[in-house]
Amino acid sequence: MLDLHWVAFQAWATHADGLAMERQEDQSIADFNLEILAAYREQHAEAEDAEHAFAKIMKWYRNKLASQTAQMQMEGLSMKQLRKIIKPFNARVSLLICIYYHSTSLTRG
Repeated sequence: MLDLHWVAFQAWATHADGLAMERQEDQSIADFNLEILAAYREQHAEAEDAEHAFAKIMKWYRNKLASQTAQMQMEGLSMKQLRKIIKPFNARVSLLICIYYHSTSLTRG
């Protein structure tokens, strides 16, 4: 199973809200992943309280997933389609999205 911190860090590192890292045109995906890995290790090494630093990233990641799921739901995707989209994610993220989906459907009636 993928480490959820790593998955969240990859998303955060490439997003404008995070490190805004971008792959160069002549850069391979493998080299870009190594660049992200170096930033990940640096984050672990430099943070006095690495757990606190990664808690902020995890909160950002969960909020992004929830807002993307809500957007997809507003676009009319069914629960089956949402499950197909989130299948690559690990069980904890999948559970978070399912809980969010059901909680929003309860409030809408």
